[in-house]
Amino acid sequence: MKQHPSHRTHRGFRHGRPAFTLAEVVVTTVLMGLVFVAALAALQTGTNANVRASEMSTALSLVDEVREWTISLPFKDPDPADQGKPVGPDSYSGGVPFVDDVDDLMGAHFSPPRSSQGAALSTLAGWSQDITLTWRDETNVTQSVTAGTSDVIYVNVVISHNGEQVFEQGWLVTNNDDEEATP
Repeated sequence: MKQHPSHRTHRGFRHGRPAFTLAEVVVTTVLMGLVFVAALAALQTGTNANVRASEMSTALSLVDEVREWTISLPFKDPDPADQGKPVGPDSYSGGVPFVDDVDDLMGAHFSPPRSSQGAALSTLAGWSQDITLTWRDETNVTQSVTAGTSDVIYVNVVISHNGEQVFEQGWLVTNNDDEEATP
């Protein structure tokens, strides 16, 4: 019995049946490589977004710690021996200001950052809180006045992680006592 020419095999393929050419295999491999690279890039972008979101969450928490701290502190120094001193920290311990009223936070740098009670948050190594205070005109809070001459203080906090600024926020703190500000 004689075989029909179309049924003969040559290198495992039957004649007349389509086969992939080397060019088609190369094109398919390149396309699959591009899809793989795009998937890796998307994964990296997602990972970076998660890291940034985690940093932002920590930064917001650290700003809230300072805000709570400023709300709980007296506006004026409760220590009679320190009253009448210039605004700013009255004393330091190990380079860290002793804080018993709002103006003691003037120019403060905390690394590790501080909680709302002023305790060091040593689990947050690499994070820092930088605090600046600006006294504001009581009738126009956009206008700065000489430190200590007003019952309104603008608190600005910069949160950094490993030396890079992550977040910055500010708010007003007012003197809720009945006595007036000391000029």
